[in-house]
Amino acid sequence: MEVPDRSASLPTGCPDAFEFDPESVVIEVRSAAYRAALRAGLSAQDAEDAAQVVVVSLLRMRAPGPKNVMAWTRAVARRVAFRILSSHRLDLLRGEVVHAELSSPFPGISIHSRLDLARALWSLPKKLRRLLILHDAAGETIRDLARRFALTEGSVKVLLCRARSRLRCKLRGYGPGQREATARTRPAPGP
Repeated sequence: MEVPDRSASLPTGCPDAFEFDPESVVIEVRSAAYRAALRAGLSAQDAEDAAQVVVVSLLRMRAPGPKNVMAWTRAVARRVAFRILSSHRLDLLRGEVVHAELSSPFPGISIHSRLDLARALWSLPKKLRRLLILHDAAGETIRDLARRFALTEGSVKVLLCRARSRLRCKLRGYGPGQREATARTRPAPGP
């Protein structure tokens, strides 16, 4: 597939005008999209797929002018990454193993325990789930999360605490929503 030459559409004589090298832009866009997808919580293989989708979109001329390509790239990569994560969520809820990585990275933990963890994680509200994944799995700092979500650092800490608490409740089988279920299954007190 040949990369379209958009250098003729660039303004000349402006301070923003520069030589447009399609190959270098594609390489930069691909690596930026890959990094953005990894930060969104995808595996390396899925991040590569997301980067490929972004590059194809760029080549189909859906991208803005050269000034905004990187911002556009990161936004599209995040959307594609969250779409991929959502499709994995449906697979996990059905009980299917999505990647070979899920089958044996932790030999001491059964696949059922990992699937229970994934189901509990995906049952959290979207904001709490994203904060927890980005902080605990992707290793982002509280300061970075505060900037990304436009929150104070204290708010991020409180939300992370709530997310962990809800996750613990889901995994242990008690907490909001669980009490009613256990009350219904208990036998009635005897005479």
